[in-house]
Amino acid sequence: MRRTFIFFGWILLGIQFIRPDFTNPESIPENDFIAIENPPAEIAEIFKNACYDCHSNHTVYPWYKHIAPSSLLISWHVKEARKHLNFSEWNEVDREHTIDEMIYEINDGGMPMFPYALAHPKAKLTEEQRSQLEDYLSEIIYQ
Repeated sequence: MRRTFIFFGWILLGIQFIRPDFTNPESIPENDFIAIENPPAEIAEIFKNACYDCHSNHTVYPWYKHIAPSSLLISWHVKEARKHLNFSEWNEVDREHTIDEMIYEINDGGMPMFPYALAHPKAKLTEEQRSQLEDYLSEIIYQ
């Protein structure tokens, strides 16, 4: 049992030397979702609080980003999130398909992810906010 703890202790210590890249890619402001779609301020604020940290090139990383294994998880989650949807590159998406997926994720409760919402209370969406986002997205896709 003691050897197991020592082994995992060395593993935990060793992974501290793995340093993911936490730089945000450059972005062109005119290509951003908010610049292109021009949502009302309240809707834009919801998107910024609940989505932009993972789904844009404007991620604000938490203080524990340098502590493994959380550093590895955060880096991976942000990279994967940007692959699926990057608000900073809204000009490059299939708009209708992406908005349909966004509506699905909002209704499904899959976004924002529970661990993120737990650590970032402003990101947790109320039912009213979910409804506002769905209404707004439905409006812009079917206009």
